[in-house]
Amino acid sequence: MTKKIMKAMVVVMGMTAFATNNGFAQTSVADTKAARIEKVEVKEVGDLRFKLSFENPSRQKTVITLLDENENVLFSEYTNTDAKYNRIFDLNNIVDGEYTFSVLQGKKDKITQTIEIKTQTNRVVLAKNR
Repeated sequence: MTKKIMKAMVVVMGMTAFATNNGFAQTSVADTKAARIEKVEVKEVGDLRFKLSFENPSRQKTVITLLDENENVLFSEYTNTDAKYNRIFDLNNIVDGEYTFSVLQGKKDKITQTIEIKTQTNRVVLAKNR
């Protein structure tokens, strides 16, 4: 299944490159530099749920991926319609390890944010009254 997702990712990236090279991009190169994504924010919102957000004021085609530490694509989508992107990711069903959110705008502007999921156990002393 991962290979299918990776193939879909290549197709999406190819379509993005095709659209940009054929003049379908709505902004000029000067506008692109002024309005590119500067910051990607990943916040835990509780129970292994994370919110990924960024602003895309020029509404350029942007590819969002979630990769595991072996660079397997776990999630991929592209957007070009939202000036503000917000999405909640529920990561309860994935194993411990490092994961990277990647936001690729255009061909070269790429911002990544790595998170680590780690199971921890706590030992406590419980007093018993007799």
